[in-house]
Amino acid sequence: MRRESRRHLIEKPTVPELSGGGQIAFVRPSDPLFSIVIPVFNHVAVALNCLKSIATAATSETFEVIVVDDASTDADATCLGDIPGAVYLRHSENQGFVASCNAGAAVAKGQTIVFLNSDTIVAPAWLEGIRGGLSEPGVELLGVLLQYPDGTLQEAGGIVFSDGSGWNYGRGGNPNDPRYLYRRDVDYCSGAALAILRERFVSLGGFDSRYAPGYYEDTDLAMKVRAAGGRVLYEPSVAIVHLEGVSAGRDLSSGMKAHQSANAIKFQQRWARELQIAHWRPGTDPDLAARPSPADSVVAVCGNQIDGRSPAFYDLLESLVRQGIAVDLHLLETPDESSLRQLRFSGVCCWTYEWRETARWVLLKKGHQVGVVIGDGSAAAEAWISKVAGDVPNARIFRFDAAADAEASASVVTPADVLDVLTGSTDRLRDRQ
Repeated sequence: MRRESRRHLIEKPTVPELSGGGQIAFVRPSDPLFSIVIPVFNHVAVALNCLKSIATAATSETFEVIVVDDASTDADATCLGDIPGAVYLRHSENQGFVASCNAGAAVAKGQTIVFLNSDTIVAPAWLEGIRGGLSEPGVELLGVLLQYPDGTLQEAGGIVFSDGSGWNYGRGGNPNDPRYLYRRDVDYCSGAALAILRERFVSLGGFDSRYAPGYYEDTDLAMKVRAAGGRVLYEPSVAIVHLEGVSAGRDLSSGMKAHQSANAIKFQQRWARELQIAHWRPGTDPDLAARPSPADSVVAVCGNQIDGRSPAFYDLLESLVRQGIAVDLHLLETPDESSLRQLRFSGVCCWTYEWRETARWVLLKKGHQVGVVIGDGSAAAEAWISKVAGDVPNARIFRFDAAADAEASASVVTPADVLDVLTGSTDRLRDRQ
């Protein structure tokens, strides 16, 4: 872990304690925006904590809760059917995660289905964050920031390599790290907390039963969404605690986990062509593979305060993100929080100054993938560019403000200028063969 990460304290999330189901109650609206589907198999006390967190998390969104009891054998499982306002389904025989999720989705009324593992804990305004992410153009499937109970990061979006293997990006890291704090398209998102437009889920036939009882059904769903023209988005404003291993276990030789390896093979065989064409090779550094982009990346540097006085510079960066370009913005001054939040929501990875050592470390790793460097025209930005020029040997340097530098290379950069450089640099496109 980099030195700055240790300076940023990781706050331990609040996990509620609950002894029974009597304290939990919901109001089921006739036309909810969200349908929250929770499959449960034993570990009832853990499931009740999940339900309590939903019941007590402040939100202005309308939702229904659907509990699918997958033939639990614990003696206290009967209390799951006694929660006021919750829809309760019970299987007579254990059918697994995939079948339970599909059963819950079949009775859902909401425009969006949110699948939650029973060993998760949500926080206030979580549904507002999900709604915000799904409002982005073309987004149909959405995942969130998953944390362990001690506050460390479990996943900030998933990576799928060309051999079908997966990677939980950011696992064990600091959730305050700028790499994990901006919206971005991802290969897949964990089914532990997954939101999808109900219309799309139905049109795709739900989770594919070939992956029953579970594992790789979430990854397969993401591939199907993209194949149908939709986007898969990571939403960092929603942080959910996931105990991991409680609902599915940890032993690869027994229980649900025993199906992980077999389903990995099924997934690879089904998507072999797409994986070879559009995914990074195994062993690629996760900081490169976490951002599926068809072209080189852009590094921008701002030496002035972010306060809305230079909107054209930030409009340029946001325009590049909308066109599928990965953008890292290095901030040399303390940013205005509102502007910083907006940039991250728009998909810009914003490196604040206190994370400068980690930022330089990441830049060194992917320097050959950087096609363009853009300065905001300030003296501080010029000094920074001079310092790191050797880290980005293939990059074309632009100055946003021509008046800031009288050299012949100074120019006012436009999105078209950047795209011309990137699309003409086929020799630096990532190698996925």
